[in-house]
Amino acid sequence: MAHVNDPITINKTEVKNRLTMAPTVKFDYAGEDGRVTLKHTEHYRKRAEGGCGLICVEATAVTPGGRFAKNHLGLWEDEQIEGHKAISASCHDNDAVVIIQLNHTGITANPDCGPAIGPSAVPTRDPKVLSKEMSIDEIHEMQKTL
Repeated sequence: MAHVNDPITINKTEVKNRLTMAPTVKFDYAGEDGRVTLKHTEHYRKRAEGGCGLICVEATAVTPGGRFAKNHLGLWEDEQIEGHKAISASCHDNDAVVIIQLNHTGITANPDCGPAIGPSAVPTRDPKVLSKEMSIDEIHEMQKTL
């Protein structure tokens, strides 16, 4: 029987133990540019130092319009990559495996960030407002983003 401190191999990646950190969004850490801040890197570093073997970085928006809020972490432009590398390095320095939860909020998009979109027109956060129905081409473009 496996124990919490036993290593585990997932696909070809060895994780030092079975302690995982689920993605939890830190809304007050990022600015409107969606870039990683020192608060992010310190947050994930502390979890790795604390012993997590596998850390999943919070829901990270793939487009500015697909965010929960204007201060939602993003990865929609090249300028955001360095910050994510810093998060990875802070985890790897403590022997933790790090993955990311890529996210687009779709029909639950914050109206301050952009229109709610989806494969069909359905009620949004405001039941009186329907999401914008995406065309097949728009769906394929979003798939490329993810």
